Amino acid sequence: MNCEIEFLAVGSGSKPGDAIIVRYGEENAYELMVVDGGNNEAGEAMVAHLKKYFGEGVALSHVVLTHSDADHASGLREVLREIPVENLWLHIPWMHLDDALPFFKNENLTSDAIKKEYDIVSEIVEIAESRGCTIYPAFQGSTIGPFTVLNPSKYAYVRLLPQFDRTPDPDEEKLRSENWWLGKMRQPSVFAGLFEKAVATAQKWIKESWYGERLKDGGVTSASNETSIVLF
Repeated sequence: MNCEIEFLAVGSGSKPGDAIIVRYGEENAYELMVVDGGNNEAGEAMVAHLKKYFGEGVALSHVVLTHSDADHASGLREVLREIPVENLWLHIPWMHLDDALPFFKNENLTSDAIKKEYDIVSEIVEIAESRGCTIYPAFQGSTIGPFTVLNPSKYAYVRLLPQFDRTPDPDEEKLRSENWWLGKMRQPSVFAGLFEKAVATAQKWIKESWYGERLKDGGVTSASNETSIVLF
């Protein structure tokens, strides 16, 4: 497959977000995908870059928001406002509350309570809907253009959602007792089963192991980061 990937500079800090443009297909019949939009300035730069190199009438087949953190999501608002997008792939936290509710301490939570904590994601969804963009969740096994989603599974996502920084406290006992990081849930294939074992582990209680990569590098990554969409 012919594939070109461009990484745009995002911010000036030591841990900036992402703003990525992917072109795939044939030279005279290619499609474009954007993965994350970085901060606001990165979104503006991405729009300018796309129009400069692909023409004023540029359109995107797919936009992917890997996870809900602001340094990955913010710039996508400008992209969605300025450039036609056919499909938007992301995880909308409040849309998965019903499945995640048993893993919160407070089982009377409402989707509105979660939604108000994710104003940038909410705005992205509103802009996409107003522009006629089709919105999809991106869980393990989904196909986005020529790419396959490897992570996260929905099973992992709904157990990590209560551990996000901006969601209410999780029910730690339930997360412990499920021992879900061992991949107890049956998977439809050997590959999926192996991958399920390698996805994010319970944030505070499980040590890194052969089957539980925690991306340790001087610390532990966040639960939100662990739910990032990974494309193959």
